[in-house]
Amino acid sequence: MKFRLPFIAILFSVYCLSQNIVSNVDAIVNTEMKERKIPGMQIAVVQNGKIVLNKSYGVASIQNDLPVKNTSIFPINSTTKVFTAVAVMQLVEQGKIGLSEPISKYLENLPSEWQKITVEQLMTHISGLPDILSVLDPATGSLGAMRTENVMWEKIKLAPLNFKTGERLSYNQTNYYLLGKIIEKVSGDSFVNFVTQNQFNRVGMKNTQFGDSRSIIPNYAPTYRGSVSKVGEKIKNAIFV
Repeated sequence: MKFRLPFIAILFSVYCLSQNIVSNVDAIVNTEMKERKIPGMQIAVVQNGKIVLNKSYGVASIQNDLPVKNTSIFPINSTTKVFTAVAVMQLVEQGKIGLSEPISKYLENLPSEWQKITVEQLMTHISGLPDILSVLDPATGSLGAMRTENVMWEKIKLAPLNFKTGERLSYNQTNYYLLGKIIEKVSGDSFVNFVTQNQFNRVGMKNTQFGDSRSIIPNYAPTYRGSVSKVGEKIKNAIFV
C-alpha cells in the first residue's frame, strides 16, 4: 500500500494541474470572445503529436442558438492560401513547377507586364498585380454585373500594375488565383480535386472540404462580423470569401 499512495498522489496532482490548465485556457478564451465579439469557436491544443485539449465554446449559429460542437465546420477563408502554397511546392518537388520560372511558362494570354513575374513572386505577394477584389461589386463582394469569372478575369487584365514587380509587398487575391490556375494547368486536374487528393485525403482530413456561401454543409458554422450601430451592438453575416 505504501507504494500505491505516492502513485495516487501523483495522479491527483497531474489531474489538478490539467484542470488548472483547462481553467486558465477557459478564462483566456472567454475573455477574448467577449472582447472580440466572437460568437463561438473550437480549439485544440496539440503537444508532442497528441491532442491534449479539445473544447468547444459559444454558439455556431446565433439565429438558431446552436452550440459549437467538435463536429462544427468553420470556413477558413484566406487560410486556403496555405493549402495552395503546399500544392505548388508538391508540384515543385515533382519537377513540374519552378519557383523562379515566369508564370508565362505555365499560363497563356497574359498581359505583357505580367509575363516575367515568377511563381515565387506570386507566392510572396511582391508581384504588384492588381487585386481581383478591386473589380468585384463593392456592395456584395460578388461578380455583380460581370456575371462570370471569365468576364472578371478579362477586366482585371486591363488594370495596370499597382507597383513595379519586386519593389514591395502587397497582399492580394490575384496572386493566389493565378497560382490556382497554374496548379490546374501543370497537374491536369482541378484545383479542388488536386488539393483534396494530395492533402486532405493523404493526412486523413475527412471533415475538410471546399465550398462557398451557396453550399449546403452539415454542421456549418457561418462567419459573423461584429459592428456597432446607434441603437446598440449587433452581429451580421460577413461575406464568405
